[in-house]
Amino acid sequence: MVGAFRIGYVPLIDAAPLLVAEVLGLYSKWGVAVSLSAELGWGSIREKLVYGELEAAHAPGPLLFSILLGTHSRRCGVTTDLVLSLQGNAITLSRRFWDRGVRDAHTLRLLVRGEAPHRPAFAVVARFSSHHFLLRNWLRSAGLDPERDVRIVVLPPPLVVEHMSEGKLTVFAQANRGTLLRHSAGKDGWLRRASSWLQNIRRKSCLFAMKIFIGSEMAILRLRSAILEAGRFCDQPENRQAVVDILQGCHAFPVTRQVLMNSLVGPFIQALPIWKERILS
Repeated sequence: MVGAFRIGYVPLIDAAPLLVAEVLGLYSKWGVAVSLSAELGWGSIREKLVYGELEAAHAPGPLLFSILLGTHSRRCGVTTDLVLSLQGNAITLSRRFWDRGVRDAHTLRLLVRGEAPHRPAFAVVARFSSHHFLLRNWLRSAGLDPERDVRIVVLPPPLVVEHMSEGKLTVFAQANRGTLLRHSAGKDGWLRRASSWLQNIRRKSCLFAMKIFIGSEMAILRLRSAILEAGRFCDQPENRQAVVDILQGCHAFPVTRQVLMNSLVGPFIQALPIWKERILS
């Protein structure tokens, strides 16, 4: 083995190449030893990178700048040159908004203004993330001020369903298209807009590596090669069923095979079947 890496990831679909590479034996094939660690959210990823508990991680691209600048922790040297996913973000609105008549940006503005001075809570996965920028742009397109009309909070993806079902959230700019729907079968929320419909934000998540490994070019190169091979495998439509099998077998996602199929194989369902015709029309 030319190198050993502890790699952190949040259990989201765009982490699939990391898990697929392990199951297919690609790390061993390329001569690197990898230990994968599932984390609650991006704050945990950041802290473990900064304090040396991880050598690499799956994370939102803009989080790189937070780590380099030390905005929420001490400054740390980290780099990335491998994009793990493109697009894939989405905005999910709560069932309460649907029941109150929200169908688009215009009706969202009417409801938010009608509830003033109460400000509804809109969640993002990290301050430094394309999800945050996407949500702010969408709010501005509705004529809403992200600083004055709503509250934007940071919440790890695994906690979203609980908070939305308890009425603590009304909107979530999420880490993967259908994250909420995958976990709650659409009973608590519905996907209003995917990032590809809203803005051409291409890079979503990347593989971060600590700069202490920059001198070990061979180890980094072999790690990248293993993940790229896994990514090419995941990209092939004929392999998607196998990817679902791998993710289900890893027990990384506490959901049924059906909801994994919804995300990876499709056709993608945005909410409960009884809503589908009205939402997609």
